Amino acid sequence: MNQERPWLQSYPAGVPAEIDVNEFRSVAAVFDTSVAKFRDRPAYSNFGKTLTYGETDALVSQFAAICWASCSSRKVIASR
Repeated sequence: MNQERPWLQSYPAGVPAEIDVNEFRSVAAVFDTSVAKFRDRPAYSNFGKTLTYGETDALVSQFAAICWASCSSRKVIASR
């Protein structure tokens, strides 16, 4: 076990210990890529409810639309 990074032992096979931080330009880009690759797969599971990446994407879009519609100065909200 790695004493400095003990969590690595919990990683499933094939999950790298290091990532390329320049691969994506933003967290939104990571999310969009994940949705494209894993749309029908589980993204989150909590309290007996599971959301797929596709369902999460739809909820994110709905929330963004609500924020956009209720924002008095739309200049502060940047689009993905």
